[in-house]
Amino acid sequence: MLELNRVRADRWMRRRRACALADGKPGGHPVHGLLEEEVTQILALFEEWGDTDRSHRKLAHRGSYLGRVWVSPSSVRRVLNAHGLRLRRPKRPARSQRRPFPEWAEWKPNRIWIFDTTHFGRCGMAVVAITDLVSRKWICEVVSVEETSTQVKLAFTRGPMCAIAQHFGRPGIPTDQAWIETLFGHVKAEYPHLLRIRDPGLLRAEFAAVRAHYNGVMLHEGIGYVCPDDEHQGYGEQIRKARQAGLANARQRRLACHRANRDNPSMQEHGDVG
Repeated sequence: MLELNRVRADRWMRRRRACALADGKPGGHPVHGLLEEEVTQILALFEEWGDTDRSHRKLAHRGSYLGRVWVSPSSVRRVLNAHGLRLRRPKRPARSQRRPFPEWAEWKPNRIWIFDTTHFGRCGMAVVAITDLVSRKWICEVVSVEETSTQVKLAFTRGPMCAIAQHFGRPGIPTDQAWIETLFGHVKAEYPHLLRIRDPGLLRAEFAAVRAHYNGVMLHEGIGYVCPDDEHQGYGEQIRKARQAGLANARQRRLACHRANRDNPSMQEHGDVG
C-alpha cells in the first residue's frame, strides 16, 4: 500500500529495534569525510609548520610532502577554523602580469637566470641575488657596499652556467623581473631579522643560512608547492604526482573506513571533505 522500498523498510525496522527512529543530526555523514587521525595530523602540522608555511594551501602540500597526511587545502582551512586556529601571513605585494619570454629562452632549470639588487639600509649593504627563472632556486648572492657591474659579474661567476645571453627588463617596470622581486619580497617578509643586522660579515653568514632554508625547506607556490632544490634537480614532477596519488589513496581509505563504520557514531563526527 505504501509502495515503500524494501531496503528502506528494513532500515526503519532496524532503527525501531534500536530505539533510533528520531531524526538524526542534519547534514548527513559523508563517507569521504576526514578521519580522526587526519584531523590530528593537520593540527600537528599547524603547530610544527604554521610559522614557516603561513598558508592552508602550503600546509596541505606540506602534509603530503612529509608523507603524513593527504588532504585538500580547503580541508586544512576548515579544520583550523573549527579549532579556532589562524595562520599569520605576511603582507604581499599585488600580483602583476608577466612579460612574454624571449624566443631564445628554453624552459628548463639552469637555462635562464635573473638577477637584481636590493638594499639593507641598517647594514648599509647592497645585495645582488641570482635566481633560476624556472626552478625558482636561489643560486647565490653578493653582499657589498657597492652596487656596480662588478658585483653582478662576480655573482654570475659563482654559478655553473657556461654561457650567458643577456636580456634586460624595462627600466622602472619591476613586473619585468617579477621572479627576483618575489624572492626579495619573501626574504624580507619571512626573514625580517636580516633587516636588523648591522655587521656586514654577519649579514653574509645569515644570507647563506637563509638561502639554504629557502631552497631546501620552503615550499614554492609558483612551482607546484615543492622546494626549489627539488625542482632544480628534476624531482618536482615526481613529488607532485606522488601527492596526487596520495590524495586518491587517502580518499579510498576514507570511503572504505566510513562505509564499514556507517552505524558507528564515533566515526561520524568529522563531516569534512578531503
